[in-house]
Amino acid sequence: MNVIISASAVFSVVIVITAGYVYITANGDERKIEFSTRAITIAIALLVVAMGLFLIIRFIGDRLPILCA
Repeated sequence: MNVIISASAVFSVVIVITAGYVYITANGDERKIEFSTRAITIAIALLVVAMGLFLIIRFIGDRLPILCA
């Protein structure tokens, strides 16, 4: 489970970096700016969800040791 959460966090960081590059190189193109803004928003939401899941699993795992195995 931790591998999936870690992979989604890495994936969201890669999306933020890529979308940031697209945003910087957009040269005023509204479609590129809109695309990169949405991508960054979605990536940040994915990162928040991944961190939330990690905290939930960590909280439950402390009470039920079988989940941490």
